[in-house]
This record gives sequence, C-alpha cells and structure tokens, in this order.
Amino acid sequence: PGRPQDCLAELDHFLEGYQTFTSFNLESIRLIEALRAMRFIHYTSWCVHQAEDGGHKKLGPNWGTPAYWRQETNELLTQQTEIEDAMNAPALF
Repeated sequence: PGRPQDCLAELDHFLEGYQTFTSFNLESIRLIEALRAMRFIHYTSWCVHQAEDGGHKKLGPNWGTPAYWRQETNELLTQQTEIEDAMNAPALF
C-alpha cells in the first residue's frame, strides 16, 4: 500500500504467507521501488494503447498534454531517487 518502510506490518504479513510455501530472499525487498517504476511505465504504455483505440476520453482531460508528460517525467525522476535510496538503505529485515 505504500513505501516498504511505511508499511512494515503489511510486508511482514506478506513475507509470512509467502514463506509458508517457499523461501524468500529478503534482499529482493530492495527491488520494490524498481518494480513500482516499471509499473508506472507499463501503465502509461497501456494508456497510450487506450488512446490509440479511441479511449482517450476515459483517461481524463489532461491526458497526453505537455503538462501530463511533465508530471509523468517528474514522477519517474522522483522514483529514481526512491530506487537509489532503497538500494543504499540498510536492510529492513
């Protein structure tokens, strides 16, 4: 539901359930922010396909404008910082 350090209880429940079936490399928790960035990019790609299929009205009035792309770019730059911080932070578990 948020950044790993902000939802440790949820992360702990996830790990408990996951490890019921198989082991989990705790170092891979650092990859959550990189996966979040990948999700941003995949969602934007999906939006592009929706717009090409005539579904741009459902994406919102601001979709595809220069302001929209500036915001997306800024969010990715912020996410880059989150990824770097996650990779350099001490382990959560």
